[in-house]
Amino acid sequence: MVVGVEAVAMGERCDVVLNVDPPGTFRGDSGILWITQDGRAAALHARGEVMAGVHGSRLTSAMSANRVGDSLGVQLLLG
Repeated sequence: MVVGVEAVAMGERCDVVLNVDPPGTFRGDSGILWITQDGRAAALHARGEVMAGVHGSRLTSAMSANRVGDSLGVQLLLG
């Protein structure tokens, strides 16, 4: 679930802030593509909240898929 757009999360500015269902995201998930329910590219996973003694992160930040495409000069396609 999106909880913020163009927001600050975990002390950094990010395009999208997500609250992820358990078990959450894990180290190494950076770069996964978040898609909308109708299959459109939404955001590229950047970072999860690190919490002592907890495996997985429910609070995550991501870069807008549109900004990723613009930055790389590519169009993201699905399907």
